[in-house]
Amino acid sequence: MIYVIEKNDEKYYFLNTNNTSIVLLKNKYDYLFILHWGSLISPTNLDYVLKELNRASYLADANGVKDFKLEQMPQIYPSYGYSDLREPAFSIRYQDGSRITDLRYDSYKIYKTKKKLKGLPTIISKRL
Repeated sequence: MIYVIEKNDEKYYFLNTNNTSIVLLKNKYDYLFILHWGSLISPTNLDYVLKELNRASYLADANGVKDFKLEQMPQIYPSYGYSDLREPAFSIRYQDGSRITDLRYDSYKIYKTKKKLKGLPTIISKRL
């Protein structure tokens, strides 16, 4: 089951199976964070997971926003540069020679069933 909770400029996505949950947060700057991945939880307020960090730090502020430091946030996908210090999952070199990638959330669609992928087998499971 998929639940979407909107609060101010943020969206929480709860993707639940019978026994597990993954919870994603799209913040107001369109970054995607993972708040929970594990045992089943019900859709609820998870504001306590990400608390504002007000302390001295060598980390750069992201988006020009004071105390918004992507290195301290549970980003879901590692990209190169732009304040992500993890090993990148991919590497791109742009025409100007830059390699820095700034991944942002764009949109989503929910389908009743899985769409067929051209040239690939598709399995649709149904609950009994």
